[in-house]
Amino acid sequence: MFIRPANNADAAIISKLVVDSSVSAIGDFTDEGWEMLERTNTIEAVQNRFNSEKYFALICEVGGLPVGYLAMIDYEKIDHMFVLAEYRERGIATKLWAEAHEICSASGYGRYYWVRSSTYAEPVYESFGFRRSGERQSSSGISFQLMEKGVQHAS
Repeated sequence: MFIRPANNADAAIISKLVVDSSVSAIGDFTDEGWEMLERTNTIEAVQNRFNSEKYFALICEVGGLPVGYLAMIDYEKIDHMFVLAEYRERGIATKLWAEAHEICSASGYGRYYWVRSSTYAEPVYESFGFRRSGERQSSSGISFQLMEKGVQHAS
């Protein structure tokens, strides 16, 4: 298992990994939501995110095959975390999260995180210390649970 920074050259595999991994959470999507997932994870959309200074992403490879992906915005929002179904329950999400947390901490952040979790991923985030915040919500045809970890900085 090898974790490395993702880059523009990874956009095609990440695009496919996100959509393929989301099938397990299909119950959280209306048709509109699934179309939005596909539209916001095209190769071009992934590359555009990589060009943002506020964004970083990691890939986990097993035998050279990308099987997991984690992306963060502003060192606090988990934007994406996906692991291919056949590679789940092998500690990949845990290793991706540990590496992302280390990057955030080294950058002077790491005291507060949040994510809009799928139903399927809630237990994974809970295992990282995240807690549900409020009621389940829906936006643009995608159902999610807001989850938080740590203490948000006062503005």
